[in-house]
Amino acid sequence: MRMAYGRLLPAFIGLTLLAACGGEVATREGAGKGGMTVEKRFSDPEFEQVEPGSFLSYPCSPTDAEDDVDFRGIRLRAPAEVYFVPGERDPLSGTFAPVVVCGMCCVAYDTLGLGGDVIEAIVFVAVDARTHETYSGRMQAARGTPEEKPGPEEFGLTDEDLKDRVYVRYFNPNLAEVLELPGAEGEYLVHATLGPYKSNVVRIRVRRAGARGR
Repeated sequence: MRMAYGRLLPAFIGLTLLAACGGEVATREGAGKGGMTVEKRFSDPEFEQVEPGSFLSYPCSPTDAEDDVDFRGIRLRAPAEVYFVPGERDPLSGTFAPVVVCGMCCVAYDTLGLGGDVIEAIVFVAVDARTHETYSGRMQAARGTPEEKPGPEEFGLTDEDLKDRVYVRYFNPNLAEVLELPGAEGEYLVHATLGPYKSNVVRIRVRRAGARGR
């Protein structure tokens, strides 16, 4: 089969110029309703495998409870940047971008009297460093629910038996969904709270795909 090199050469040159002069984030034209789909959603590739709204542990999840047996509290990790295409929506969540944070909490069974069911009580707070707008919400607004497990009473245990037990839970909310973030660029300082516990602060920059750093 003969190859039409004459037709391919201009396209090759155009792609080369686009790579040299375009933005930092690669996009693919002609895909999705918006006509362009982000091929790279995060600046940190390890977050690509995270399922937003899930309650699983990933390689990018915090490991404080594993590294320090005395740790109690909440830890967050997040990509430095999240990319989106204006006008496109995620088909599952309906949000404009997967503004994901990977979290872990390690707390006592009797924290807030919740008997270990602490995930839906975690409050997330995001402050836009540019506009100072503040957004807050709970994990219960995210898709899905934590895996249901037998209660202690099914094993003949009481709250007194479990008061010294420590629970470790993982969570990966899409803050665009949980906090209803606006579909625009922003730079967010994010933390989470649960009763007496307050997490570390992570910074997430939300950028249009292809936008140059400012």
